[in-house]
Amino acid sequence: MRQALPKLPNLEKVQGKATIRVTPESPVEAFPVPTPVHDTPVAKKRLSAPPSPKEAPTNLHLFSEGFVDLNFKVQPELRHAFKVYAASKGMTGKELLESAFELYTRVFPLGDEAVEIRRPSAEQMRLRREKRQEREARMTRIRSHQG
Repeated sequence: MRQALPKLPNLEKVQGKATIRVTPESPVEAFPVPTPVHDTPVAKKRLSAPPSPKEAPTNLHLFSEGFVDLNFKVQPELRHAFKVYAASKGMTGKELLESAFELYTRVFPLGDEAVEIRRPSAEQMRLRREKRQEREARMTRIRSHQG
């Protein structure tokens, strides 16, 4: 069973808000004073000295291992669709982006080589229709349970 909170003698209501009235009899440890944010020293990030003019052309490093950030903004709907698609395929967003980029560069290469784009076979179209119908049926079931 729920316990009742103890009554605090120095609790007042002012304009509908609960406030604490501090009196000389109030214990000091009951009212800790937070440290103001602006008094806290903040460590500043400092950039290293720029390279000398002789070193400047050679200071760009190619990343041979590990990962680097690739940041760009997209519309919220695209972000949601991208994450949902990746999750539905059991992929991470990184894996989906890599495979999409690989496919795109095969279809639209930088050089003059042409890539033949062929139409899906009748069997592939039938499988796509079946999957789409299964997906639609699954979504209909989910929506019927939500309502």
